Amino acid sequence: MIILYLLKKVRERLMEEEGFKENWYLCKKGKKTIGHGLTELTDLEVRIVSFLRNTRSEFFMLEPISEFESEVIVGYRVEKLEEALRRNSWYYNLDTSRKAVILDMAYNMGLQGLYKFENMIAALNRKNYEQATKEIVNSLYYTQLKNRADRNIKIMLNLE
Repeated sequence: MIILYLLKKVRERLMEEEGFKENWYLCKKGKKTIGHGLTELTDLEVRIVSFLRNTRSEFFMLEPISEFESEVIVGYRVEKLEEALRRNSWYYNLDTSRKAVILDMAYNMGLQGLYKFENMIAALNRKNYEQATKEIVNSLYYTQLKNRADRNIKIMLNLE
C-alpha cells in the first residue's frame, strides 16, 4: 500500500515539475522530448500509446501525445525505476519522502546518472541527510535544475 502511495505521489509531482507539451520539442539538453519530459521512448512505451489509441505504432512519432497517454508512460517509468531502486539497501531503508526525491532525480537523469552520486548514496546509507544534500548542491544537476534541486533538498531535510 505504501508503494502505491509513493508511486502516485511521485507521478503527480513529476507531472507538475516537468509540465506538459503535446508536441515533440528539444529539451535543454538537446534531446527530443514530448509529454511530461519523456525522452527516448522504448518500443514497449510506443506500443502502450498505440494500444491506448487503437492504432499502429509507426504513426505515434508523427502525432501529438495526449496528457492521459503521457501520464500512463510516466507512471510506467516511475514503477520501473522504483522496482530497480528497491534492490538497493540504501534506497530501501529510506522513508517515503526521501524515496520520492531519489525517484525524481532518477526520472530526470536516469539510473546511470543517479548512480554517479556515489557520495550522496554513501551519505544516505549512513542516514546523513545533511551530507547527502551537500552532494546534491555540489553537482551539475543542481546547477542545471536549481529550483527543482532546492525543492528536493528541502524534502530530504524534512523541511517541506
